Amino acid sequence: MRIYYMYIQGGALMEDILNLEIETDSIVPEKPYIHKTFEERLAEHNGEITVCDFDWGEPVGREII
Repeated sequence: MRIYYMYIQGGALMEDILNLEIETDSIVPEKPYIHKTFEERLAEHNGEITVCDFDWGEPVGREII
């Protein structure tokens, strides 16, 4: 069974989908995975992306440098 629901987040009305599965006298809610394109993800951040270096610390094993 699929349920469509709405909620408010940060003053904005959001819509979402929730799948309900019935397993051995239990109702199991599952949020379906919906693939997003790069353009959709970029639009979620106002078209801005940042690239930064991350310091992982000193090597501790057999990392390839």
